[in-house]
Amino acid sequence: MKFVTLALCFASFAASAQMQNHINFNTNAIADVAKDVVSKFNFNYYVKYLGPSLSNDMQSGSTYNRFSTGQDWKDDEQDFVDSHQVFQAFKLGYKLSNKFSLNYSVTFQDNINKNIRYTDSSNSTAIRESGRSHNNQRIGLWASSLYSNNIFFVNSGFFYELPTTDGSKEDELKYAIGIQPNIAFYTSVAGLSYGLNASVEHYAYPDNQFIPEWCSFNCDDVGNQVRRQKLIVGISPYVSYILNDKAAIKSSLVFDWDQDGDSNDFRANLDDIATLGADYKVLKNVTVGAGLEAAITRASLKKTAVVGSLNLSI
Repeated sequence: MKFVTLALCFASFAASAQMQNHINFNTNAIADVAKDVVSKFNFNYYVKYLGPSLSNDMQSGSTYNRFSTGQDWKDDEQDFVDSHQVFQAFKLGYKLSNKFSLNYSVTFQDNINKNIRYTDSSNSTAIRESGRSHNNQRIGLWASSLYSNNIFFVNSGFFYELPTTDGSKEDELKYAIGIQPNIAFYTSVAGLSYGLNASVEHYAYPDNQFIPEWCSFNCDDVGNQVRRQKLIVGISPYVSYILNDKAAIKSSLVFDWDQDGDSNDFRANLDDIATLGADYKVLKNVTVGAGLEAAITRASLKKTAVVGSLNLSI
């Protein structure tokens, strides 16, 4: 009887040990999988400060802002004067493979100075809005090394934009899609890199052009109709030079055109600009930068802005 009891105890102990080993194995396997999944996530935070113009003939707290330029509903050029601004971008990414990664981005900007005067569409003096404004959120796909030869290689970003802002919802934006390729050229000069960034963005609305309800006279005139900005195309050649393992000099030109309403003609969109600056790597994943932006469209000292940036990657 004692032998039977001892055998049963041993069998129970063995079964318990086997179950414990199985549990430990499953726990370790789950932990390894979780660790692998977490390691594929990455986070990026970028902040840019748009500072003063180089001109002394500007209202205190105002500067040149390229994104305030363009054309109004009458196709007249819009005033470039705006507040000093802080732009922030948050991006959460997930690595799908060595070539592809998904990301989700949220961006907004703060006009930090109040009572900044500018000239509006009626040629009257108006006040820029201060405070925070948001941009539509985007789901993106990054693809690296899509094509290469002995001269250049191609990477590209793709995005799907959601109408998350009140302005986009009021404008009845359904969605936007875009492709943003980068062509980089090989060079025999150590530290030197140059290439071309491009962007094609399509914005989808129920109607690209329509007669507004308030129109009661000469409504067939295109100038009296609402025209949506349906396509934006941008090109930006760039050159950069790495000075050492911490510092680099960067420069670029930025051009873009758009189509609005039912027209398929391209026209100049925002001001074309030139940028020149330097980056310095403070830590392995932290880079700060400083530089200058200047319009090459109707260039003047007023149409310049000192900028600073910080980029954090985890």
